[in-house]
Amino acid sequence: MKDIIIVGTSKAAFLHFKSYNKLSNVGKIFFTDIKENASNKNIKTKKIYKSIIDTLSQNNLNSNNIIVDICTPKEEFYNIINQCISLGINNIIVEKPFMASKDFFNQYPNLHILMVQNYLYSNIISEIKKKIEENNFNIKLIYTNFSKNRINDSINRRGMSKKNTQNFEIEIPHQIYLADYILGENNKKDIIFKEQKDFIIDNICIEKHGYGKILLEYDDKIVIHESDLVTNNTIKEVTIVCDAGVVIKGQFILYDKDLNKIKNGKVVINKYQNITWEKEFEEDDNMYYCLKEYYENLNNTDIPKKYRNKILEFSNIFGRIIE
Repeated sequence: MKDIIIVGTSKAAFLHFKSYNKLSNVGKIFFTDIKENASNKNIKTKKIYKSIIDTLSQNNLNSNNIIVDICTPKEEFYNIINQCISLGINNIIVEKPFMASKDFFNQYPNLHILMVQNYLYSNIISEIKKKIEENNFNIKLIYTNFSKNRINDSINRRGMSKKNTQNFEIEIPHQIYLADYILGENNKKDIIFKEQKDFIIDNICIEKHGYGKILLEYDDKIVIHESDLVTNNTIKEVTIVCDAGVVIKGQFILYDKDLNKIKNGKVVINKYQNITWEKEFEEDDNMYYCLKEYYENLNNTDIPKKYRNKILEFSNIFGRIIE
């Protein structure tokens, strides 16, 4: 069983920590954060180390038996990855949005990096994929909307380090890999239109942070991603338009800022506005099932190539979106 070093003490770090604690067989879990007085009320029982090397040396850890889980702003990703390489740590889990080239992976063939794509492990998405395959639905359009009130987090610069974070870098990465998964990863992808609007609250302005919309063409199919971070309405849903008047709508379970559930999830199939099938979900622990699979695979010697391919596929389209 490999030990885990979580880098960062943010909400994402806590969610990862919470998921690892549910595993029946897991090594020791450590936290590191370079910020002065780093803390998180949900992990106050854990000591927070100042660096990965301090964590290794103070606990006599073997770098070959370590998984580093990076939960920091994206501009810190490669600095931390380079630290891992220098320390002989080859197993890394990293939050979105992480981009890498094929040349990077070829340069470090023994490096295993898995980007968190937790919504792929959602019961909602599994049910949608199942219904599409069972009924041989022909998809014409996918519309995703991940919107929420992020005003306080943005004012406090959550998820930002030295640079401001674009709207496209927050929720839309989830939406991109979901569309890739639903449609398959071998489609030709073209960007038709994209826009971002500034986050403006009182005298605070964060450029290109408040609202985002992207229209893409996947072969002959249209994909629309939308995310509003200054709305009072929390929305996390996927709508799929198929031939013959069929519309599939998946709504993810919603939680408040303290992670208390406020609304169940649901998948509904309509045909010309008449409901033909629906299913409600009271539980959907997608982060746990994602990290469970990642942890189990990183404890093996043969890591599936699909994780590398997912990063390359995501990097291909996301790099063009934010350029």
